[in-house]
Amino acid sequence: MATPAQFNLPALSLRAIQAVLLHFDIPDLICLSYLSSSFYNIVKSVMYKNVWTHVSSCEEFGTNLKFLNSSGSDYGIWDFKMEKRKIGTLARREKNAHLYSSVTSVARYVVELTGIPVSNVEIEIDFFSIATIHSLKNLKIGRCNQLFIKSGILDDKGIPNRVLASLLKHNRATERIYIHAYTKKSFECPISFFQSRRLDVRYPAPWLTKELVFKLKCISIRLKENTILSVEDCFDFVKRWVKSDLKELEKFEYLDVAFEAVIKKLDVLKCLQMEEPIQIREWDEKMRGSYYRLPDETLNCEKGYDIIHKKWRLVATVLVRDRRFFFGVWHIPFPGFP
Repeated sequence: MATPAQFNLPALSLRAIQAVLLHFDIPDLICLSYLSSSFYNIVKSVMYKNVWTHVSSCEEFGTNLKFLNSSGSDYGIWDFKMEKRKIGTLARREKNAHLYSSVTSVARYVVELTGIPVSNVEIEIDFFSIATIHSLKNLKIGRCNQLFIKSGILDDKGIPNRVLASLLKHNRATERIYIHAYTKKSFECPISFFQSRRLDVRYPAPWLTKELVFKLKCISIRLKENTILSVEDCFDFVKRWVKSDLKELEKFEYLDVAFEAVIKKLDVLKCLQMEEPIQIREWDEKMRGSYYRLPDETLNCEKGYDIIHKKWRLVATVLVRDRRFFFGVWHIPFPGFP
């Protein structure tokens, strides 16, 4: 059998090499960039469109970097292996103490080399050992689009304060922060850690006080199993929006709060009364649609009360039912639905 001719990549023109490299998986390109400064510069010159890095760590699927395009197809996966530790006659898999430092180094190198941004950083701490949870302080990706911190374990001990503060500080989400885990009552962190456009918190978060919520510059806030904010606080938030002429509040979309207990019957019109008269009316099908589009549902707002902001002429709806308080601004009064 004839031996196939060798493919002499360095002999090709720069444009031809770039075209070839676009067919490589990202992890292979990273390895190629280590060969020489020339290959580093060539890899760095390749332009990637609509490709993102996804950082994830959980017990079931391990820790890895996934490189995905806009359609969800992957451009390769970089897995970080776990060490096996023998305890007596049992072999137990444990994460390397330097694991998250390694993840940080590789992720930052990829951003510097390829310009591919980090889309999601997703941490699911279920079944992690205490040592592994504390080692998460070494995960310092920098800027990302979304940060997910999850735990399905209903443990009121919560995530250690320093770990949660470190994840928020060193993995700055610009679009959305998900905290779907119990957090400690003593947790505190600067408002500067919450610079994302959206905040989604599930399970009681005693540290998320009225003062902190009012300082947030998020365009959407979603709180589930809330035990700190009162219904009166939510109405105060609405009144603040009505009276405000701040530019960031003009872009505000919604406040969605789910309480642990059923909200007592109240007079919404009376709760919305202010010193300066405002326009409050029941649903008018000529003013807005009946359903408000949320990320995971379409909410029927026919029984909500509408407010019109005098300056911005925006219609907003207040809906109170069962355990839920919803305040949504209709930037698109008649949203189409697929």
